[in-house]
Parts: sequence; structure tokens; C-alpha cells
Amino acid sequence: MISSPALGSSEHAERLAIGALTKRGWPRLASLVAGQIASFGDSCWLTDARLGESIKRTDGRPYHTESIARVRRQLRDASIIESTRVLPNGELPTQAKYGHSTRGTTIKRFNWSAIEQKNPFTRRERRNRRIEQAVKARDAGEIVRAAPRHAAPGAILHQEQSRPIRTDDPVVQEILRLGEQGRAAAELREQREAARQRAQQAKQQAEQQNALAPDTP
Repeated sequence: MISSPALGSSEHAERLAIGALTKRGWPRLASLVAGQIASFGDSCWLTDARLGESIKRTDGRPYHTESIARVRRQLRDASIIESTRVLPNGELPTQAKYGHSTRGTTIKRFNWSAIEQKNPFTRRERRNRRIEQAVKARDAGEIVRAAPRHAAPGAILHQEQSRPIRTDDPVVQEILRLGEQGRAAAELREQREAARQRAQQAKQQAEQQNALAPDTP
């Protein structure tokens, strides 16, 4: 007999989230992504690529990173999760000395009220999950210690880097323009893919109707 996952465990939270989204008609990938985020307690800062390491298709193949990113945005727009962008060197809620992202990511939180459930983790369990996640991220080189508070050269450099970005700087404007182009291109790809799927479904429905139609003499 297979025992049920313990209350407050990652497996229990993941099953709750996946089951709730599946009942609400969400696709398999969306349910799996939401379940992974829910399993981290109250804060998950894995990148889309890292999320994909734990989420597989039914045939065992990995999902494309862009597919995971698209589903994450859909979950965010539906208020199933909260998702906040963190730039490189941005701070993460690790509650530890090492808490600055080296590559940038998103902080994701599962919205339990969206499925009419309470967070199954206690405060202590949530804190433990943050620490576990931080240790793994530190060992993988994904987070580093915060800059020292004293006036050492490293601290001064960090302060310089942390100043507000001057949007009138031509270099910054070019970076922002390229970033906006990238986002627009990604949205266009999503729209084209959605249109292609709709057209394919319409074609299949038309073929099925033609096949069922009686032959005319």
C-alpha cells in the first residue's frame, strides 16, 4: 500500500496544486509547473530552465524552456501564481547571508487562495524550504553573498552598480530597446503558435464533419 504524502511536505503541496488545476481544466504542463512552484512553500526562484529539469512529458522528454516560460506567464496572468522579475545581482528572499542572484530569475509564489486552499506549510517549514533552496542554489553558483556593509572597494563598487539606472544614457536606451524587441518577438511567436493551433483544430473538425456527412447521389 502506497502511503499518502505527509501534510506540510513538498509532495503533499505539489499534489494539492496539480489536482486543483487539473480539475479546473488547466493543461498538463501548467498543472505541473504550478505544482513545482507550490512545492517550495512560499517562494520559488528556480529559472524556467531549472524548472524544466523536474518536469517531463509523458514520454520522458523535457519540455522546451519557452513553453515553460509561456505557461508561467499564463499562470501569473490568471493569478494562480505571483511572479516577480529579479535582475542579475538582485536580492532573493533566502533569509541567508548568500542571497543575490548571479544570473537573474523570477521569484514565484503559489496563490493558495486561488484554489480555495490554505498553504499547507507552517512558517518553520517555509523557512526550512527557503534555506534548502538557498543551499542548493549556492552550491550551483546561482547565488552569492551580499556585498559587505563596510566601506571596502567591493562595497563601493556594489553601491555604484546598485544606483538607479539612467534612462537617458544611450547605452541603456539601446539595451531597453533590444529587451523590448525580444519581448515583442516572444509574444508574436506565441500569437502565431496559438493561431496555428486554432487553424489546425478547425481543419480537423471540418474533416470530421465531412467524413460524417452522407454521400449525395
